[in-house]
Amino acid sequence: MNIHQVECVRHLDHDRIEYLLEMWDTHAWYDRKINKGGSWRVKSKHTMTLEEKTRLHKLCDWLLSHDTVKKQFVRNKIFIYSNDQEELEQLRCAINPDVYLMSEVILDRPQHSVRSRYPGYSIRAYFKSRFITGKEKKNLLKFIKDNHHALRTNVGVERFLKNESLRTRDYFFVDFRDHRLLGILELMVPSTVRKTADIIYDDK
Repeated sequence: MNIHQVECVRHLDHDRIEYLLEMWDTHAWYDRKINKGGSWRVKSKHTMTLEEKTRLHKLCDWLLSHDTVKKQFVRNKIFIYSNDQEELEQLRCAINPDVYLMSEVILDRPQHSVRSRYPGYSIRAYFKSRFITGKEKKNLLKFIKDNHHALRTNVGVERFLKNESLRTRDYFFVDFRDHRLLGILELMVPSTVRKTADIIYDDK
């Protein structure tokens, strides 16, 4: 569903919602007023209405009370995955999103598992979205180089290790052949793993 600035709900914290909305609103004002070498910018600023803010807080309350649903945030979109279509319809009526689309997906794999076409891997570790220190990044790079024969990283991790960024993303993941390596990773780079999932090999 599309909701303006819905990404601020990501942390499920009402105070943070207000902080981010104010920060983004202030940034938009300065971005519009500063002359960056050309003519003065005249793009109008979108100020959040009370109704839009209330909608975001209602969504936050709903997500806090439905902690079993899966969710994915983009700047002005949120994707919610639930086994109960009726509760999703109730949410739609409560917050009245700008755009809403419901689809039904049939999953033929066990809960907390993922399918992979690469044989030999047993568990996947997803990273948290956070900033790490330079030392932690060096430890992560060393861990992956030393154990490259027993793990597989996705493209996001590969690019991260080659650039100067210190921010990991929640779509980064590493597949392991041996569960014990996951424990070593958590010792070398603490608080990096967000969740794990068993891997089901599928060559289709």
